[in-house]
Amino acid sequence: MPNKARQIIPFPKTPIKSTVRPQEKAKRRWPLIFVCTLLVIYLAGAGVQWVRQELRMRALIAQCEELLKQQKELQVENEVLQQQIDRLLNDPVYLEQLAREMGMVKPGDTIYLSIDPRP
Repeated sequence: MPNKARQIIPFPKTPIKSTVRPQEKAKRRWPLIFVCTLLVIYLAGAGVQWVRQELRMRALIAQCEELLKQQKELQVENEVLQQQIDRLLNDPVYLEQLAREMGMVKPGDTIYLSIDPRP
């Protein structure tokens, strides 16, 4: 049989009375309220700045995509023009065809003019 003669009984916890007056509690809250207010203002400013940067970034991405599209179109146009330059420099038949479309004739060709009585 265990020995029950010595049992430890804890002391009851008694509430400690605060000696701080209500006016002093209010004075202690002001720094906390001030710091929290500054933190909220800082976070709001950071949030606004983040939203502005996000919108600017999206606008720049859209502008970049538009410029890339324009660059591809200009490259295609450049290739077409380069082919036309090569054809003008190296293809005498094409050059003659363009000259005749502009109304030019070779020396020794017979020129026929149609006289149309209608104005």
